[in-house]
Amino acid sequence: ESEKIGPLVTAIKQKGFSLVEILLAITIIAIFSVGVFYLSIDVIQRDSKIELDTLALNYAQEGLEAVRNIRDRNFLLLTNGDHGLNFSNDSWSFIEAPEDIDGFYSRRIVIEDVYRDGFGNIAADGIFDPDTKRITAEVYWNLRGVFPRTARLYTYLSNWRGEDLIQTTCSEFNLGTFLNRLWQWCRYKYV
Repeated sequence: ESEKIGPLVTAIKQKGFSLVEILLAITIIAIFSVGVFYLSIDVIQRDSKIELDTLALNYAQEGLEAVRNIRDRNFLLLTNGDHGLNFSNDSWSFIEAPEDIDGFYSRRIVIEDVYRDGFGNIAADGIFDPDTKRITAEVYWNLRGVFPRTARLYTYLSNWRGEDLIQTTCSEFNLGTFLNRLWQWCRYKYV
């Protein structure tokens, strides 16, 4: 009889060991599944954040292009301060800032004067450059309605038409030089 009991005890021990193995396997799969689930959620949230950031950068770039379009029509429309943008009748114009975009983003265009140092480089102070403006396009929004985010791009725009007149002599004009002398003039050149 003891021989018959031995295999029975061994069989029971093996079934018990199998149950422990199954519980361990279920625990490992559960931990792995939870990790994959949270990783998936994190990837989806990051993808959403990247999409919002990219859209904001596109709106900021659109703002710079709109200001460039306004500059091409008339450089004098680039007045210092904060502006919003409006597109109507196939033309961009400035409106009061901030501008609402799609009820989610806000855009502000900041136009500032530019100064140059003695070498002609842009500097914080120095000689005022009336033909150049610094343009900053800012787009801001609240991520998940709580976290403030901002996308900011800037550029410098010049009065490329160069409507400043400089009086020169005929010989200076024909040679393409300006010798800082005021003589009897016969032509103007644009710079």
